[in-house]
Amino acid sequence: MKEQEAELKADRLSPHVFRIAVPTITLPPLDKTNTYVVHAGTDAIVVDCGSEDTATVAQVAKVIRSEGIDNVIAYIATHYHLDHTRGIPLLQQHFPAPVYAHPLDHAGTAKEMNVPTADLRAPSGVMHLSDVNLRIMHRPGHTHGHLHVMIEPDNLLIVGDHMAGVGTVWIGPPDGHMNDYYRALEDIAESPANLALPGHGDPIESPQEASRALLAHRLEREAGILQLLSEAPRTVDDIVTAIYGDRGLGPALWVATRTTQAHLTRLIELGQVTRRAQAPKFQMVYSRRR
Repeated sequence: MKEQEAELKADRLSPHVFRIAVPTITLPPLDKTNTYVVHAGTDAIVVDCGSEDTATVAQVAKVIRSEGIDNVIAYIATHYHLDHTRGIPLLQQHFPAPVYAHPLDHAGTAKEMNVPTADLRAPSGVMHLSDVNLRIMHRPGHTHGHLHVMIEPDNLLIVGDHMAGVGTVWIGPPDGHMNDYYRALEDIAESPANLALPGHGDPIESPQEASRALLAHRLEREAGILQLLSEAPRTVDDIVTAIYGDRGLGPALWVATRTTQAHLTRLIELGQVTRRAQAPKFQMVYSRRR
């Protein structure tokens, strides 16, 4: 289905928040990125918009207007990746407003939006829409400038690409850092949120339990990597093959590879793993520290 053939609609999540699942270029099996609209009266703040299709973004604008909104006062990019930012300039043509992103993601956001970095603003701690507060928190992990947005009083937490409605998310260099991601998951687990609103897929109920389960999964994967390295030194490709076998990752292979690299980086920082270059291709070989 082409992007412009998709029928977009508002999925109401609370009195002040709805989402629009927008077709984007993203990782399968997901083919949409959520745009969240937080509003009070006729004013709104839009979080993420990733479609580069003009007709699709025109539909996004139509849906926003159908909810009684005629003024967008700001855009927030949870992080710079194209499936979260490419549509913002197109939506600005319908609703002009400044764009806020964390300064650590300004360079990437400007590149994806094709604008000067000077056009981007750094978010303050809180944005206000009448009696609605958007508490913007720097939560690196997926990227260095990744943001979470707590919407009060609705107690909804936008978590960007730190959680997904289906499956897990990827964390990898040079953008991401596994230890930062663990801290972001711990913050979600300690939050009062009733729902976590991910970048892709449906809202996540019991976000505290879900984030703890994600953390446990990642730590289990780390333990598996350590076990493999206890048996023999291995390259990243060796580790990925041992973990995923013949599951046919296809286009997702690079995701598994980069996430494995992020785990290895953390284990090196913890002093549990060493690495060295091995001839003839000078591949990095990882060993468990004895």
